[in-house]
Amino acid sequence: MIITTLCLSTQDVREEFLTGVFRNTELYKKLEAKTLCLPQPLPLNGREKSVPYFFIGDEASPLSENLMTVYPGQHPKASKERIFN
Repeated sequence: MIITTLCLSTQDVREEFLTGVFRNTELYKKLEAKTLCLPQPLPLNGREKSVPYFFIGDEASPLSENLMTVYPGQHPKASKERIFN
């Protein structure tokens, strides 16, 4: 398996998501086509249900099985949104 390191600044990634350019990148195309060679989903420790490997983007990111976003904004301590993030 070949692992490629993608080096982009946070600002570069944010601008690409916001302008829609990300949808034209090889990374996005491979994520959508499921040809990125990510490891098979595995259960988390102490769990039975398998969870896919994924990337985390900001609120401007498109959602998919392998691309998740955080809850946008500030959240009170112990809230489900803050715990999730």
